[in-house]
Amino acid sequence: MSDFTATYNRVLLSESGYASAFKDSGETYKGIDRKFFPLWAGWPIVDAYKRQYGIPPQNTIINNATLESYVAAFYKDYLGRIVNIESITNQTLADFTADFLIHKLYDAVKVINAVAQKFNPAPPTAQTTITPGVLTVMNEHYQLFYALLKEYRSYYYYNPATFGSSLKFSASLITAFLTRVNKFPANA
Repeated sequence: MSDFTATYNRVLLSESGYASAFKDSGETYKGIDRKFFPLWAGWPIVDAYKRQYGIPPQNTIINNATLESYVAAFYKDYLGRIVNIESITNQTLADFTADFLIHKLYDAVKVINAVAQKFNPAPPTAQTTITPGVLTVMNEHYQLFYALLKEYRSYYYYNPATFGSSLKFSASLITAFLTRVNKFPANA
């Protein structure tokens, strides 16, 4: 079984500190987007920091233990609604799956389902969660699954409509997304 703490620490490598709002996103802290999660318990601490010190520079980490506990609880709950990440036996695959789910949530589920269907044409799938059937495929074929998931995830950024997504990404975003993908190991 994989370890959630290791996955969480890996996620934080991609989801660094504070970031100001931009075109399609609200301000974020460690990847938690205020536009989509306005009631997150950590925002009052971020707001208090901004009142005292002004808007932080990009990637600023606010040194506050309570805030850090809110970040960890957010990701545990967020991922837990989609999959028990610790039920993925390979740590690299668990980390990569969590990173993708955090980055593109339900589109990531669609891509993961598409990969699972390459190994088993009929695993029971769902639109918003990774089913036990898909987890079984992931665990039985973890090395090949990981390799194919990396390939499909990269392809998704170029052609999201292939996976039923209405999103479109600019060339600069695609480059940034692929850089994120390529920070993971070549093999599981």
